[in-house]
Amino acid sequence: AITDKDEIEEKDEILKKISSDTLGEKEEIKLKIENGIIDKDEVMAKDEYRLYDVGELLPDFEYKIYGSDTSFKASDHRDNVLVINFWATWCTPCIGELPYLQQINDNYSNVDVVCFHSTDITDDVENFINTNLSAYTMPFAQDSLDNDAKLDLYKILGGTSYMPYTVVINKDGTIESKHVKAMTSVDDYLEFNTYIGERTADKG
Repeated sequence: AITDKDEIEEKDEILKKISSDTLGEKEEIKLKIENGIIDKDEVMAKDEYRLYDVGELLPDFEYKIYGSDTSFKASDHRDNVLVINFWATWCTPCIGELPYLQQINDNYSNVDVVCFHSTDITDDVENFINTNLSAYTMPFAQDSLDNDAKLDLYKILGGTSYMPYTVVINKDGTIESKHVKAMTSVDDYLEFNTYIGERTADKG
């Protein structure tokens, strides 16, 4: 039988491993929650560590759209299925799936796709969009650069170190699902397109 001592020693070993890995603070918090080292409810009560899970209502947010004086505001897209994609100029799989995301955006009149660039910026993002992505009609927005965990959309939606990362928001504003796998083939696209289509009555 597993004793309390065994459980304590096991958690100590997990904690040592987590602490020895090169992780951001949010990633450490998430792993500690998953391994029962700290209590999720206690952590989530602190605004700076608030992580939003599937089934929860995502608060309204507003971020700058590249190449525009306007912003992307989530509440403007209520009653539509919202697909939030996180990408980066340096992420080859991210760039590769953009045509599929544009097709999803075009397929349905009540589905909106928005692509948020990572806060890890290595290029002139606006110039990259203007030069390479000008044919796309879905908006490209910038995630928070304020170094504030409460404003970092990627992190509060559970993003760790994987790109691309896509989150689907239901028409009522609740988080439907989270997807780490990139769409790298037509089959991947067709699977995701079917998934989105099942969440909207309007097949556009």
